[in-house]
Amino acid sequence: MPITAIIIYLLLNLSRQHNLAFGLLLPRTAHVEPRRKKCLFAINALAQPTPAAVDDIRTDTLLRMIPVSNPPLLLLQSSFPIVTKEECQLLTQYFERTDTDQMAKASQTEAELILHRVQNIIDKVTNCPRHSGEMQMPRYVRYEAKATSSLEKLLSPEFVDVLLPDGLHVDTNNGKLFRHITAILYLTDNEDSFVDCSVVVGGGTTFPLAVPFGFGDEQSMSADSAAINLLERDIHHTKSVTSNDGHDLDQRRIEQSALNVFRRDTRKLLGKQTSNDTAQQANGIRVMPQAGKLIYFHNINDDGRPDPASFHGGEELAAIIDRNASDSQTNAHKSILVFFKEIPVEKIQDFDAFANEVRKARAWTKDRYYSSSSTTLVDETSRNLVIN
Repeated sequence: MPITAIIIYLLLNLSRQHNLAFGLLLPRTAHVEPRRKKCLFAINALAQPTPAAVDDIRTDTLLRMIPVSNPPLLLLQSSFPIVTKEECQLLTQYFERTDTDQMAKASQTEAELILHRVQNIIDKVTNCPRHSGEMQMPRYVRYEAKATSSLEKLLSPEFVDVLLPDGLHVDTNNGKLFRHITAILYLTDNEDSFVDCSVVVGGGTTFPLAVPFGFGDEQSMSADSAAINLLERDIHHTKSVTSNDGHDLDQRRIEQSALNVFRRDTRKLLGKQTSNDTAQQANGIRVMPQAGKLIYFHNINDDGRPDPASFHGGEELAAIIDRNASDSQTNAHKSILVFFKEIPVEKIQDFDAFANEVRKARAWTKDRYYSSSSTTLVDETSRNLVIN
């Protein structure tokens, strides 16, 4: 192994142990502690289940990954849930358990088998096999619904801090440039909807600077200048901006874009859509959680630098409660599992080598999913890619 790769490997391991920035590729960025409590359940890496046990979980079917955004952002969603709602509930119980919980050993084993199968699917649909340098366990995140009686508050500019409790970020945050792909498995259903006397909105994964697939051509996509300004100054998270560094206007501009997308969709749900809302359909994407569905997106552009259009965030859930509504209608929540795919450290001799690996991964996604002549499928029984 070249001496440069050895040095990078040692620093990378040190950064994972002590939460340091990977300074060889990016300058150090401020660590951001999100305001939303995240459930990060640390357990040992999963034991490898037998292939027969994995194959027994699902029946014969084929999975497609469907483009959601126009390039340069590569954002895709599975054509159907890759796990059942019952399996989603089991995964939720698994990650929310505490040391004192008495989750049956059989249920733990089943949850680990399901999780292993999900990881296998992510490996195949991204064409990025797992390796020892990656985070071995996904990040579990849960959001609780917040009740409000005022629709006006929901649509006001001040609501942005409630809507985005963790702000917006690129997943290269804290110097993690090697995290070139993010995958999210939704464990709950959170469509904007009417529930008896209530309206429950929010809970989506918002990409305010992305262009929906099919709107315009690749050249029509121009990332917001505010996002470019932040990334040029090595700011990858809007919550790391302070009023003293002179970029708070860029921060507010990006977050306001996310609020505009949310307000547009909420007005449509309530039958209050405006002509301006219709004209803005090509601005921004909200992926609404459907239990068992998977999305993945690339965080890095072909030049090896963070993609401004990949700024994203998790929306808060908000329930507009009628006076006659029962308390049970505020019990909605959102749960997700977040996986990161990383460039193996032995392939990062220098920045050019890193950028080349990123380009290869992006080219594979474009060829397999964005090309009209090729479609990639996953046969979940044989666990093999089927390419037509």
